[in-house]
Amino acid sequence: MPELQAMTGTAPVDVDLEKLRDEKCIPVAKQVLEDLTTDLIAEDANVAVDFNPITIKVMQRMLDADTNIATENSYVFQLVLGAFAGLNKTVQKCTVANIDDVRYGRIAKEVLNILYRANIDLKPMADAELEVAYAPLLPDLNELFSREKLSMMEVKYVMDTIFTSFNTVTALVNTSVEGSAKKAEAKLFQIPDMLDLSMKKLDDVLKS
Repeated sequence: MPELQAMTGTAPVDVDLEKLRDEKCIPVAKQVLEDLTTDLIAEDANVAVDFNPITIKVMQRMLDADTNIATENSYVFQLVLGAFAGLNKTVQKCTVANIDDVRYGRIAKEVLNILYRANIDLKPMADAELEVAYAPLLPDLNELFSREKLSMMEVKYVMDTIFTSFNTVTALVNTSVEGSAKKAEAKLFQIPDMLDLSMKKLDDVLKS
């Protein structure tokens, strides 16, 4: 900033903004992580977690550090999420017992069958409508879970399996369709790849 240098008569100061941000936000992220160890997860999996206490604690940490709402608050969460990602990668390397209960896949299929047989209207619904529409599934689901003697953690595992598998299929379909669409576009423009599209070629096709 030459103007500032000329006015002050001093050499320009090099400010490492990322270093300053880290020095301010990393301690806050560590404090938040400390709070999470006690308030994020209920020891009894059957008890619903009240997230109000941890929310208040996190906000107080940010208030005490006077973090910037637009940039530093989100960075604190990003730092904690990065720690979780590192933890998850490390956990994947751990030696654990194989799932020796082969029922879960079969149970997940039965859950999907119960949903399909109920012939639910798939239109978007408000919570009240959804509760009424899906109530007929309860007897069959209760009978299944009771017969299989599933805990809530096991039920969650079954449901996570369904969601994860469906998300994988969704991603594969979207990727395939996007790839096909790009090939179709390239064919329309008579080019090998859409990355080869030039302004002239685009203009020629639009005028044709």
